[in-house]
Amino acid sequence: MSYKYSLEKGSKKYNCPQCRKKTFVRYIDKETDNYLDYKYGRCDRENKCKYHLNPYKDGLKINNTIKYYDSKPKNKVFIPNEILETTLKGYSDNTFINNLLGNFPVAKVEEVISMYYLGTITKDYMKGAITFPFIDINNNVRAIQVKQFDAENHTIKTSFLHSIIKNDLIRGKNTIPQWLKNYDQQDLKVSCLFGEHLLKLYPYHYIGLVEAPKTAIYNTLYLGSPKESNFIWLAVYNKSSLNFQKCKVLEDRKVVLFPDLSNNGDTFKEWETKAYEIQSKLKNATFKVSDLLEKTATEKQKEEGLDMADFFNLLL
Repeated sequence: MSYKYSLEKGSKKYNCPQCRKKTFVRYIDKETDNYLDYKYGRCDRENKCKYHLNPYKDGLKINNTIKYYDSKPKNKVFIPNEILETTLKGYSDNTFINNLLGNFPVAKVEEVISMYYLGTITKDYMKGAITFPFIDINNNVRAIQVKQFDAENHTIKTSFLHSIIKNDLIRGKNTIPQWLKNYDQQDLKVSCLFGEHLLKLYPYHYIGLVEAPKTAIYNTLYLGSPKESNFIWLAVYNKSSLNFQKCKVLEDRKVVLFPDLSNNGDTFKEWETKAYEIQSKLKNATFKVSDLLEKTATEKQKEEGLDMADFFNLLL
């Protein structure tokens, strides 16, 4: 019998969605030679990880259709998974995490750390800062934002991990690796949603879309993780980066957007216009912009540009 979908032949491996080791073989459509959704594949660590999702057993349940994704966007260079792994430590010295631990149960903080792959800068410049990785639906690390917070979790400094690594290498007169040279040549670094990798794990959840990763983290802690609620909290990065390219992965989703406050509701109006345009281009997607903050905020709070995280912190 000839099968339309089969595991890719050869030695090419990807990072496993479950154990994140580079031991994952993906399924392909033999007729088009395209990859299926990243979740379809088998981990070679059969005795330890045992991850194997067969499209015939799972994918055909969704309206008897399979969604296709290319192996990676054209001309896109990603941050190696090994670089992400170096950040997944040092939480006792992480100011942002320690601030969270002062207000939330340890188990809930550990859950968001694990869910969003939050990390720490453990030495030299911006030591103690938190790292927010932007991981796409195919588990590629598109960017790692670095933020230094004060004792009240207000931003002090912002950078990106690739810039910190590059500057450290230059100061030490060390060779810059090829991946970093190629990555640094790209104009657009933050090219996916923060938390986007969660979409394949929760295919039927509503999407709560905010501006910054910090807000997504606070909303998850206050309103419940995807295991506790029917929402996944994602972030676009900043006000101006809400666009169709980032939101293409939200096809067939119900999305509620929560823009930060601004003078005269300018951000709300901007996001409302963009949301309408994005929805018109996406199949079976609904985008609604919440006016909750606009209705409840004072004029001073609007002038200060508060977000949902700020409102939650007022309750502490």
